Amino acid sequence: MLNRFSFLLAWRYLKSRSIGSSINAMVLISFFSIFLSSFALTLVTGVMNGFESSTRKKLQGINADLTVNARGQELNTTAITSVLREQAGSLIDSMSSVSNQYVIIRDQDDSSINVTQMYAINPHTETTTTTLGSTILNPTNTTLENIVVKEGILVGDVIARNQGLVVGDEIELLYLDNSSSQSQTVHLEKTYAQVSGIFSSGLEELDEHTIFCSRNFFATMWPDQDPTELKIKLKAGINPNLAQKKISTLLAGLQVRRWEQFYPAIISALMLEKYAMFFILILIMLVACTTIVSLMFMQITRRTRDIAILRSMGAGPGMIRAIFTLYGLLITTVATTLGIAIATLIGTIVSYYRLIKLPDAYFVTHLPIDIQPWWIVAIFVLCIFMSLCAILLPLTRLNNHSLAEIIKADQ
Repeated sequence: MLNRFSFLLAWRYLKSRSIGSSINAMVLISFFSIFLSSFALTLVTGVMNGFESSTRKKLQGINADLTVNARGQELNTTAITSVLREQAGSLIDSMSSVSNQYVIIRDQDDSSINVTQMYAINPHTETTTTTLGSTILNPTNTTLENIVVKEGILVGDVIARNQGLVVGDEIELLYLDNSSSQSQTVHLEKTYAQVSGIFSSGLEELDEHTIFCSRNFFATMWPDQDPTELKIKLKAGINPNLAQKKISTLLAGLQVRRWEQFYPAIISALMLEKYAMFFILILIMLVACTTIVSLMFMQITRRTRDIAILRSMGAGPGMIRAIFTLYGLLITTVATTLGIAIATLIGTIVSYYRLIKLPDAYFVTHLPIDIQPWWIVAIFVLCIFMSLCAILLPLTRLNNHSLAEIIKADQ
């Protein structure tokens, strides 16, 4: 009954227009300050999450969850895969071995050359381990198995653009075979390949210096070379850090790296930017909460007569605090809920319809906004908690005054 009475009285205070224009103006200022801060906190957090997830997805590109190598040396992939399937089979979804060497792509008119890394892959295992197949631009509606066959190669779109290549063109490849590396004289061998596909990973450095070929074609140039990398895709729900530690223990002496470790500076910058922005918005929220503090002080001062009447009727300090606490919470709860709801709606529309286009300097073409449900709950709880602290601060003065002092102050 008392709780209902406290709520009704708090609601009546909120609806009252007779207390003075300054109080009413302060209510609106407090409402909109909380609304704008919760709106900004939700929307900016969604933008930062969107940038982080989109950039991570773009950076991962054609990289697998884990990569095993011997720091440039060849691997005995048969023995390694056998050990991993036996002792870490519960962690691993698929594996794909890769060989790589440098080649030079030369135009037919010798007008330009491009030093490029050539990767020999198994199209089937590569498709199940990485997202390379989904990056194919041309031809459309095809698979790696149809492209990386015989002398066919898959080239990055930057290579194709810079050298004017289209699917079906024949290109000249210059390479250094393993026997030549032992002599003091450098002699480049020559072979020809056909552009059977063009891919775009979204990373210019990768698209400008990477081509893929079949193992059989790679063996015609380097017949005695074993794979130099083993790519590992983890099963869904597996923690990459724990998997990396376990596989590193099993493969002592070999280097096991997560894909994030190929881009440490960018990943660290993303995390720093995200938390720095969140901290700045929290400070803005704290500033907004000062308006609640001012409003509560003004209400307590203006409602001194009401407080005296309630105290004379037997209401204790706890009930008085409950009334003003509910009064403040009604304002902050509605403002926070409205701010989060509108931010979520705007974020969803902007992200779904790709309304804001970004310049080429970014890894993504349009502004990504990713507002997760648990972030909504966390922001709501945080805003209400900060507002509640701001509400309770002025109410401490109610404990320091007796009924006689309150009546005397009202006179």
